[in-house]
Amino acid sequence: MFAPICEVLIGWIGMGDVGDDVGATLTFLGLVIALAYIAARIMLLVLAFNSLRSLPPGAYETVSWTNYILHL
Repeated sequence: MFAPICEVLIGWIGMGDVGDDVGATLTFLGLVIALAYIAARIMLLVLAFNSLRSLPPGAYETVSWTNYILHL
């Protein structure tokens, strides 16, 4: 959640008058943060779809909505 904020801050600091070493370090740090963010998003997506493979038996039961919402 904090990665996009870090990317914006690194870009904002990098636009200033910084030396070549600091600029290269900020670029590397921004690349590492971006790759970690992308990897985390992909892992969350895979885990979400993976959890659909082993649903509990109650997930397949038909819900009788008239018991919960009386005006239906």
